[in-house]
Amino acid sequence: MKDTSMYRNLSYQIILMLADAVLLYASLWLALFLRYGENFTSIMFLEHARIFTAIYILWIVIFYANNLYNLFKIKQSLNFYLDLFRSLFIGGIIAVIIFYLLPYHDLTPKRLLVMNGVLFSILAIIWRPFFIKLVSDQLPVNKLAIIGINNRTLELGRQLLDKSHLGYQLVAISGDGKQNISAPALAKNDVKVFSQPNELINLIKTREIDTIVFANGLIGNQLMHNFFKYLHMSIKFYNLPEFYEELNYKIPVTELNHAWFLNNINESDKKVFDSIKRFVDAVFSLVLFIILLPIVAICALLIIIETPGDCIYTQTRVGKNNHKFKVYKLRTMVQNAEANGPQWSQKNDPRVTKVGSFLRRSRIDEIPQLINIMRGEMSFVGPRPERPELIEPLINEVPFYQTRHLIKPGLTGWAQVNFPYGSSIKDALEKLQYDLYYIKHRSMSLDLTIMLRTIIIILKLKGR
Repeated sequence: MKDTSMYRNLSYQIILMLADAVLLYASLWLALFLRYGENFTSIMFLEHARIFTAIYILWIVIFYANNLYNLFKIKQSLNFYLDLFRSLFIGGIIAVIIFYLLPYHDLTPKRLLVMNGVLFSILAIIWRPFFIKLVSDQLPVNKLAIIGINNRTLELGRQLLDKSHLGYQLVAISGDGKQNISAPALAKNDVKVFSQPNELINLIKTREIDTIVFANGLIGNQLMHNFFKYLHMSIKFYNLPEFYEELNYKIPVTELNHAWFLNNINESDKKVFDSIKRFVDAVFSLVLFIILLPIVAICALLIIIETPGDCIYTQTRVGKNNHKFKVYKLRTMVQNAEANGPQWSQKNDPRVTKVGSFLRRSRIDEIPQLINIMRGEMSFVGPRPERPELIEPLINEVPFYQTRHLIKPGLTGWAQVNFPYGSSIKDALEKLQYDLYYIKHRSMSLDLTIMLRTIIIILKLKGR
């Protein structure tokens, strides 16, 4: 049975590789057709395909190295987007070297290379969900056990049972040997419940478990030593914050201590990335501001017609290193909406005007913040800047809230594309978990993913 499963998994990986090869050539054909129109011929395609074949072979190798064919993670859509964009970025650099630094042929397809990558991304994003739906019931799953019982591990257990698409099957949960364990809700779902962690050993020996998650602060050195003996069996071991982060793309801030930040947040490693990002921010904010200026002017006129008052307003926000700055926005509420003092914006807020409601859903009201990006006070992607009056209580109620000010705030962010509009301290805690994930993992591929998801939200008019 195990051999059958292994061969099936291998066949699925081969199908994915062959499909990507087909999509690469299809995207090349489309790129040539779009580039040359009526002058496009099959001879032209064959000439380019001969050169691009070497590129495509390298790209598929890069895809493999970046886990695009890892069947255990194939259902995790974010991983796919990040791995795809990272692979194409690396592959694009290699292609540039081949085409421009080693010009042994007459073809130097500057635009084609970019078009090829963009079209392939679109085709791959369409194809992958179809493939997953087709073979979903036959894809391998990670069989997982949790050691240590607390509110967070029980929450994790329930989440694994409710979201089988994450690629994990909860097999067992165990106390740390000292706890009086009771997990009736999990036991009802055929999850084995143990009081002693060593009772998991038989499941490991029979290979019914390949992933183990340890709860923070509940595991002693002796227990770690016992499990160390099974390292050769390719068991994956995680502490709770690490696994929770990988599963949910957010960091469980209530499980953290100062040591976690010292070990995981190293701003010196991001200096090159931040420099490149600043250049991209400056260029694109200027270009977009010029392009979108007529839209801003029309919306400003509509605001003035509907309600008296200024069309653009400024508000003090807190940025990187707690630096305060004035943020610019198109007015979406009635004039003097905060005559009674600062307050959270609410869903279906009665202070929001009809024009303002559309501007918020389309996020057009944020366009003037391109000025803040040009000035270097904000970036396109980062934690949303909050008001100082609202931050003060959050610092006291939400652990490590100030860490979101380690980087520049953004026009959009990881929290904004994953969590609905927040209006409470509880919501602020949830959003901080996403912000910390972004601060730790920020990269060009993650920024691109956030921007694409933001565009989708804008097109669906689902802004806050």
